[in-house]
Amino acid sequence: MGNKIEDQEAIKELNEVVLASMKKCKGKSWTPPFVGRKGLGYNMFTNHTLTGGNQIIAMFLGEDDRWATFGGMKKNGIRWKKGSKAVTFIRPIIVTKDKKTGQLLKEPIFVGFTTYPMINGSDIEGIHDEEPKEEITLEERHLKIDKVVESLGMDIRHSEMGECSYSPKKDYIHMPNKQNFKSVDAYYSVLFHEIAHATKHKSRLNRDEKNYAFEELIAELSSMYLSVHFGISFGPTKDNATYLNSWIEALGNDESFIWKASTKAMKIVNYVLKDREEKLQKAA
Repeated sequence: MGNKIEDQEAIKELNEVVLASMKKCKGKSWTPPFVGRKGLGYNMFTNHTLTGGNQIIAMFLGEDDRWATFGGMKKNGIRWKKGSKAVTFIRPIIVTKDKKTGQLLKEPIFVGFTTYPMINGSDIEGIHDEEPKEEITLEERHLKIDKVVESLGMDIRHSEMGECSYSPKKDYIHMPNKQNFKSVDAYYSVLFHEIAHATKHKSRLNRDEKNYAFEELIAELSSMYLSVHFGISFGPTKDNATYLNSWIEALGNDESFIWKASTKAMKIVNYVLKDREEKLQKAA
């Protein structure tokens, strides 16, 4: 157990892999190898999507979207392949009860981090390729995104010209019309990026991030995760290449930089998706 995220060995391993991935870009936009996956990393026995910084660990250090704990494998009579290596995930330790009285605390207390191992689906014996999800057309995917975006209630304005942007002062997103993008998928991945910025508004996640490079990384990861979730192609924003050197420098100075950015990005993903898809399905 450690009180600082920087003390975790898993963070150092992740940082090395991500840093190498970014350096390969040589000034061009960074598109991680996990973009294009079938879905976000999840626990194959509970079906829970891995949260926070653990999502970036799952995406970079596993070939399969499915993950399993040793306890889950034992309970389900499944073994891992000989010679396979577990991946270390990180869990914050939060105290919610008074040790002496057993009563709930008014505010939960963070006391540090602990780690736990998981095995990637590619290293588990006897499991087959994931059953294909119900095939839906690209148009149906886009319609599904439109409904989720509409449910957010954000002010999104379109015009023939202009930059993709979010105005914090006036709280609105500006987007060029869809036909001005290389593809409809590219339009949505950029829209996800701007939606991520809009979540910092006090009426939403109230995120006051002064480091512009860090905020851009949070927004770009959010766009990547949402693109993977909805099964569309990811298209990096122009700011991706602009901030790449800043991200590389930050990763060199702070090994927990990418984990922290992923933690905030997954909060955005949860905000965008939380119960919305399920409610929309019921209403359909």
